[in-house]
Amino acid sequence: MSLDLDTRQRAILQEMGITVWQPEPVYIAEYSVEVPEIAINKIAVKAVNTPATAINTPPRAVSERPPVNLPAKQVDKPPSSLTSPAVALQPMPAGLQEMDWPTLLQTAQTCQACQLCTGRKGIVFGSPASVQPADWLIVGDPPTESDEAAGAAFTGEAGVLLGNMLKAMGLNDEQVTQKVTLTPSVKCRTEGQSTGAQELAQCEAFLRRQVALASPKMILAMGRYAAQALLANSVSNPVPPLGQLRGVVHQYQGIPVVVTYSPANLLRNPADKAKAWADLCLAKASF
Repeated sequence: MSLDLDTRQRAILQEMGITVWQPEPVYIAEYSVEVPEIAINKIAVKAVNTPATAINTPPRAVSERPPVNLPAKQVDKPPSSLTSPAVALQPMPAGLQEMDWPTLLQTAQTCQACQLCTGRKGIVFGSPASVQPADWLIVGDPPTESDEAAGAAFTGEAGVLLGNMLKAMGLNDEQVTQKVTLTPSVKCRTEGQSTGAQELAQCEAFLRRQVALASPKMILAMGRYAAQALLANSVSNPVPPLGQLRGVVHQYQGIPVVVTYSPANLLRNPADKAKAWADLCLAKASF
C-alpha cells in the first residue's frame, strides 16, 4: 500500500523539519512491504580539502603519539526506571475485562494497585475515538506533568507534533477525533515515583480492556514504556531497546503493533523524525 502525499501534507512535513525521499523496500517477517516515502532531515555536509602534504607525510612512530583517553564504551542497557526494585503490589480491581469505558475510567481513578497511586494529583486515562471500532490506538509513555494537569495524553508541544504527524498521514482534526484513541501506557504520575516494569505490568490490565473496547485496526506504540507495556509478554525478556523493535509488525491481543519514538523524544532528537516517518508509513501500509 502506498502513502501518497499531497502538497498540503508535504508542507506539514516541511514544518516538522523533514523532507521526503523514496526508500528501499522494508522487509517485515517473511514478506516485504515497500514503504513509499521516508522523510529525512536536511544535513549540511561541509567539504574538507586535505592538503597534499598531509597525504605524503609519513605517520609518526607509535611512541611519538600522545596518549588518547577514549570514553568508556556505551552499553545499551534497559533504563533504570524499568528495572526498579520490587515493591509490594496490590490486586487489580475485579471485573476489569467486563467494564465499559466510563466504568473503567471511574475504576482507574480509585485504583490502589501500585506505588504510582501515592500522592497522585489525578489520572490520565486517555480519550476514546468517537466511532467504534477505531482505526488507530496510540499508546504513549507515562503521563507528563502537563498531561496530569490537563487530564489528557499528548499535551503541549508533544501533542502539537503528534497532530502534525497524523495530518501528514492524511487524518484531519475531525478524522482524528473519530478514528484515533489516545492513552498513556500507565494512568498515574506521581512526583518522585518512577514507573518500572511492575507498574507497567499492573496497569496493562487497563490497557488490555481499552484495546478490547476500541477494537483498533492498528496500535502505534510511541516510546519505550509503551513498547514495554504492550510487548513484554510477546518478545524476549528483558524487552529489547526500542531501536531493535522498530521496522517489524508485532502483535498484541491479535492486533498489529508498530513501535516508534515518542513525540517528546522527537522534540529532543529531531534527527529521529525520519525514522518515525518510516514507522508511520509501515503502520499505515500494514492495516
